[in-house]
Amino acid sequence: MNFKDYFQKQAEAQADKLITESDRQFCKALLESNEEVSSQPVAPVAVIAKKPWYKQWDIIASIACAVCILVIIVSSVLINNNKDDFLFKDENIVSDVATVEQLQSDLKYVSLPNNLNEISYSYDSVTKTRLFYNIKQKTEIADVELVVVINENYNYSFEFDKEEITETLDSYSVIYNKKESINLSGTTYNYKGYIKVQTETVYFEYKAQEAIPEEYADEAFFDDIQQLIGVK
Repeated sequence: MNFKDYFQKQAEAQADKLITESDRQFCKALLESNEEVSSQPVAPVAVIAKKPWYKQWDIIASIACAVCILVIIVSSVLINNNKDDFLFKDENIVSDVATVEQLQSDLKYVSLPNNLNEISYSYDSVTKTRLFYNIKQKTEIADVELVVVINENYNYSFEFDKEEITETLDSYSVIYNKKESINLSGTTYNYKGYIKVQTETVYFEYKAQEAIPEEYADEAFFDDIQQLIGVK
């Protein structure tokens, strides 16, 4: 081997050595960099779970049912309050002249004759609801005033002067009391009371105009009132 070959091999050996050390340094740097990155904590990736469509419909249906139940409860309360707590105020009650046809069309259970003398009706001016009829009538032996309440929700003010008596007749019962009255024609008897037929109530004041012995007074009154007030 000549000196040229020797120096060429030495140069190649030195070159291989240099390349190898450089490569080693580069690889070492890469490894250290990777270790630093891997040692750092990795933030978790938030995953939003999408609820199935049928569960969403279950929630909507539950809310709808709750709303429906609330509406039913509130409506029921309002209806009951209107029915039980509503009062017709006296200052809103207005009266007007009525005809026999109007009276007969409004009566569902009570029967009255067509030859009545004076008729008027009273209604609530706010709701336009008819409440009762006032009637003045003469019979052969008495003057009679009637108040026929046709609205069962109207509380007509009526009080007895003394303890009441109940008499059961063919078509209804009469709750009344009797008061003695002395005038020019002698001793007469006045009757005050009411007759209830289904949802209609007839309040009456019956003033006998002829003196009748006491033992016949009640019988005359019952016969006369039944000719005036009947049942359909």
